[in-house]
Amino acid sequence: MKLRHVVCSCLLMLAWIPALAGAAEVTATLDRDHVQLGETVTLNVRVDGDTGGVATPDLRALAPDFQVLSTSQNSSLSVINGRASSALVFGVALRPRHTGTLQIPALSVAGGRTAPLQLEVAAPDPAAAAATHQDVFMESQVEPAQGYVGQQLTYAVRLYYAGRIGGDAPDMPQIDGVEVSPLGKGLNYDTVRGGRSYHVLELRYALIPQHAGRIEIPAMDFQGEAADPRDPSSFFGATVPVSASAPAQTIEVKPAPAGWGASAWLPARQLSLGLDGWPTAQDAPPRVGQPLNLTMDLQATGLSYEALPALSLPPLDGATVYPDKPVAGNRQDGQWITGRRQQAFAIVPERAGTL
Repeated sequence: MKLRHVVCSCLLMLAWIPALAGAAEVTATLDRDHVQLGETVTLNVRVDGDTGGVATPDLRALAPDFQVLSTSQNSSLSVINGRASSALVFGVALRPRHTGTLQIPALSVAGGRTAPLQLEVAAPDPAAAAATHQDVFMESQVEPAQGYVGQQLTYAVRLYYAGRIGGDAPDMPQIDGVEVSPLGKGLNYDTVRGGRSYHVLELRYALIPQHAGRIEIPAMDFQGEAADPRDPSSFFGATVPVSASAPAQTIEVKPAPAGWGASAWLPARQLSLGLDGWPTAQDAPPRVGQPLNLTMDLQATGLSYEALPALSLPPLDGATVYPDKPVAGNRQDGQWITGRRQQAFAIVPERAGTL
């Protein structure tokens, strides 16, 4: 990946798609939940479902705590197993006005409201500010610093540069005993360290340890070229080589608790299980031979869908259960993977009475 600001747009054209169904679902996420004063953070407001005619969220409630730097809009359309879904994402670049625990209030969009969010804003790190005599330097961070086997950790590498530079971004780390996958295409933002302005390229990776014990994350290096400071006005002027290194990190990985047994081991940050499709009080009771369609949905933040168990219903006395083809996949918010498994069932009653 080349080091540059990238603005991506995607247009998906299909000759035929099934009709989109369902009301819009709105969510809000931050690309980071901890920043230093002077850095920027991106608020993503996502609308899933019916996105036709959706207006930009009203951002005036953010003004006391944040400066709104820019906004963007990106839409997508996908078809999985014949089911079409659309999404619209509003990206808002914010710069905190002060330190502390800042609140992102609930925002109204597409007839729904997002959940409130919190952002921790710290004062600039004096130790990091001491490095600002350099034109280029790097930092690394693992969150959390310890975890369990199978639990996702987030590894961030940041490249700071004061002027124009060129070169390839650091390669994805190779870590023994850890599954590593990129989280997004990288973030570009600006910050101030020690009174000096820097551009920042931040790369994030999901780390999923496969065994317990101490795991070493090696240092990550950058090699590139910077404009020669003796010729600052010439775009095609001479360059000088520059390099930087992000410090190595160590993480402690714990095994699953002793005596856990044969149950699925799911060290997720959040886990939800739902079963939808039950008849309401206004619906006529199902008849013998008439199918009742239910959908079970399992979502886990911090786990890939491969780690989630298959979904099933137990045998039912008086009915036959016909499972449909399962749907599974991952999504990410730039910091965490959310795995999802969805299974539809047709339940056909075989006799009258209570099921």
